[in-house]
Amino acid sequence: MSPQVSGAQDRALRDSLKAERRMRDRSEKTVRDLVKILTDLAYRFDGQRFEDTRRDDPQSQAMWTASDWRNFYNSIPRKQPATGWGGKTDETELISLREKVEKLEKLLGEALLTAEKAAQVPPSEDKPAPKKELAELAKKTKLAPLPPKPVMKTTSTQQVRGRKERKPQKRSKETIAKVKARIDALGKADEVSGSMIGSMASMLVDLQTVQDDTKFPKRPPAAWQQRLNGKGRKGRDLELAYQRYWSTLWLIGRWGIVSKMEIETMIGLSNGLSSRSGALSRVMVDLTEAGVMVEKTSRLSTAPSSALKMFQLSADGKKLFELLYRKAAVQDELSIMYEKHEGERFPDHTLAVLIFALHARRRGWATQLMPSIKGKEAPDLVVQRGEERLYVEVERGQKEKKTKWTGIAKLNDGTVALCAMTPKYRRRLVGDAKLSKIKTGLATDLKTIVTIRYDDIGAKTPLWAEKW
Repeated sequence: MSPQVSGAQDRALRDSLKAERRMRDRSEKTVRDLVKILTDLAYRFDGQRFEDTRRDDPQSQAMWTASDWRNFYNSIPRKQPATGWGGKTDETELISLREKVEKLEKLLGEALLTAEKAAQVPPSEDKPAPKKELAELAKKTKLAPLPPKPVMKTTSTQQVRGRKERKPQKRSKETIAKVKARIDALGKADEVSGSMIGSMASMLVDLQTVQDDTKFPKRPPAAWQQRLNGKGRKGRDLELAYQRYWSTLWLIGRWGIVSKMEIETMIGLSNGLSSRSGALSRVMVDLTEAGVMVEKTSRLSTAPSSALKMFQLSADGKKLFELLYRKAAVQDELSIMYEKHEGERFPDHTLAVLIFALHARRRGWATQLMPSIKGKEAPDLVVQRGEERLYVEVERGQKEKKTKWTGIAKLNDGTVALCAMTPKYRRRLVGDAKLSKIKTGLATDLKTIVTIRYDDIGAKTPLWAEKW
């Protein structure tokens, strides 16, 4: 085969591959755009149920097939008669009324013009008087009575005679009861040592104490009044927005937690709101746009499918915290993992440790990441509830060195405590620990932990899936 023919074949093959790649990219982009449209529509028509599905499994919608989307939309109850094609809307009715009014005004104008002309002509014996002529004209035109004045409808707060001040909605008894039940389920608040992050019950009690303190700031410092202006909120709404701003800063700066879900849950419980409230999400957006916080999202690359949205204080955010509370912010969880355990180099392991820690706190345990233990057998974190204190290793692999388990057991007076990724890997690691002649142990895995709905977790929800 000549070089010219071979070169032409190579070029043709490359062109075909490029064309195929472009078509594939175009198809993938179209699919992503369609999924985004479907997601937007799902939030518009049944946002509460769609958000519940997302919180139970953040990755679920990304794996939905066309049949799954069809089933979701078919299950949406129809609450109102159809409008648009074939439906009579308020706008159509208003146009019809306007046309009738125009016709009546035209007839009335003709009648007045006729009366004016009749008044200018002197009466005569051959012509009837103007009043009689007008009476006959009125009988001929037979004007229909004016329709009743249409009632103006609006869904906004802009009214005909000005803007009314919107009052905060009162929470229903059912909502208050649910919030109280979730607070009670968190258990009692324990004393927390200086370097540990308290359980959710302990942090919630601390937050409520700070919010009730007369020294709790009501407005931002002068240098921050432009950046944190409340985004148009007024009155009670503005007051609540500032309270949630400072509560968010307190939870991150005082306790060092970073999970959006954990922060919003505690602020929601302290204010009697649902953790899914849009008001809480707007607080996070306001603080991020003002440069107070930095947002990060991380997802596990392997099973289980789980992700975490996190917030850290920026350099300006730390300065604002110090201005408000007269003390420096503590080092947050993510920074500890980056500094002490090469967290940026091993993002999956970092995320696994953070997920285990936040679920332990929800179950009533205080936590501390990267405790000061020297040596290769240093554990990932320590958890404590009451008098019970355990050093825990979060392991992503299927097998670990014998010295790791014996080292953890030695720290726990003969008991090993471990967290695997899945039940399958948990059983393997437990088997390895037993082969190392460790007689007692506690084990769990992230898949088992995250399967339970977060709002249903309390102090009585077990942290460990297996004991021996």
